[in-house]
Amino acid sequence: MPAYGTGAQTNPWVLSTQTGYREWWQNSIATNVNLEQRLDFITKGLRLVGRVAFDADSRNEIFRRKWPEQFNVERRRDRNGNLIFIRKSTEALLFQESAASGTRVLELNGEIVYNRNFSGHNVDALVRTFRRESRSSVDVGGDIVNGIPNRNLSISGHTGYAFKNKYLAAFDFGYTGSENFKVGNQFGFFPAVSAGWVLSEENLFKKIAWLDLLKIRYSHGWVGNDNLGRRFAYLSSIGANGSFNFGDLINPNTFPALGYTQVGSDQLTWETGVKKIWALR
Repeated sequence: MPAYGTGAQTNPWVLSTQTGYREWWQNSIATNVNLEQRLDFITKGLRLVGRVAFDADSRNEIFRRKWPEQFNVERRRDRNGNLIFIRKSTEALLFQESAASGTRVLELNGEIVYNRNFSGHNVDALVRTFRRESRSSVDVGGDIVNGIPNRNLSISGHTGYAFKNKYLAAFDFGYTGSENFKVGNQFGFFPAVSAGWVLSEENLFKKIAWLDLLKIRYSHGWVGNDNLGRRFAYLSSIGANGSFNFGDLINPNTFPALGYTQVGSDQLTWETGVKKIWALR
């Protein structure tokens, strides 16, 4: 007879042999293809890079559950000396539940890269375009939004200059698009500048044997956030919202009402902030 107990006090034998079992299996695919073409015939140090990544993941579970009839024993016996049993839980016959989840992610990345040194003057530059699409492949329910892929699109760039690896300067930018804002407000521009001084490359510090790297760096840039807690925040949604009476005051007719379930704003755009960093390493 299974002993009574719930939660952390459930009988281990009951848990391991009397409550059913679970089956689950998972499949994953991860692919990454890189292509690189050197363009030295145009100018030395120039190259073109392309990347394609595709990931897919699916998980399936089957739960077969049951629960035995359980009793507790009182601390006293009946008049005949027998144990007194009190039923604490009824028997639940074996039943089945299932669950599934899955995602697919596709990423496209293209870069034009330039890096060249001119007698101690090092110049590097990069322009990158990036596109990402992710979607749930199972259990999307009846909401149309759940079946629409999440998409991100951005163009970013970098240009840098270094003189004898001692004096550094760089300019970076990101031009990023979000699905959460209406057309015209989807893209935000986020530039940044930085400068650095590698003191360990100066002759004075090269004489210090234990000092490998000493660098001062300052950066100043703008960052953006499009995470508003829900998708397509510029759209309003209408759904069931109570009821209303129409007709005779004594015997009114009741009808289901509609109302806003979420209110959108077509003026929404990127949340921006300034980020400043002083660093010593």
